[in-house]
Amino acid sequence: MNTSYAPPAADIDVPRSRALIVAGVGLVGCAIGFFTNSEQLYRSWLIAYLLFLGIALGSMAWVMIQHLSGGTWGVFRRIFEASSRTILLMIVLFIPVLIGRASLYPWTNGALQANAALQSDEVLRHKAAYLNEPFFFARVLVYFAVWFTLSHFLNKWSRQQDTGAGRTI
Repeated sequence: MNTSYAPPAADIDVPRSRALIVAGVGLVGCAIGFFTNSEQLYRSWLIAYLLFLGIALGSMAWVMIQHLSGGTWGVFRRIFEASSRTILLMIVLFIPVLIGRASLYPWTNGALQANAALQSDEVLRHKAAYLNEPFFFARVLVYFAVWFTLSHFLNKWSRQQDTGAGRTI
């Protein structure tokens, strides 16, 4: 039995067009914010980014629970799978956080590393092995690689289950 649903393309065209218009307005707003107060833009972007990353990762957690439990209780499973597939988009949307890291994280500013006040703070000196740019980039790469791989395989196994060619839950 095929349980997948393919909505008619005509039903999606109007909401998709409206979403693109809203996205365009949002990008214009971000451009205005960048030129008027870039530090505030980066802080606001980070908060909004973490909200939507949390939705994607939370959805992926629900999909993992569904796979582990083998339950048939997951009526929202397809919604969670679709939401977990936004991890690739979240990788792209992380670029402004990387660009604005000096505004967001004072420890990424190289001039602050040489600052005597920063060096005299014992807590910050103790965290220096963790709070540095190379380790930050390494963590970002590892986290996104793990999340993307998990999302890919969970969705792949679900498609295989739908076609009867793979694991059964």
